[in-house]
Amino acid sequence: MCGDNRLPDAGGVLDQDAELMRTVRVARNIYSVVDKLGNMRGAQIHRLTTGERRLIRWLRDGGYV
Repeated sequence: MCGDNRLPDAGGVLDQDAELMRTVRVARNIYSVVDKLGNMRGAQIHRLTTGERRLIRWLRDGGYV
């Protein structure tokens, strides 16, 4: 995973499928939040942003975590 800003323009970012890049970005963001949640203990859970909390709720409601 190169991230968004590590590929060169020619032969890199500009030659990639935009929908695939969006899908990978979404998957990377979900993985990041789930990993962050798994490493939190006790009161650290209160440091989650509103967006992270919504994502976790959506994942739990869907039975994914």
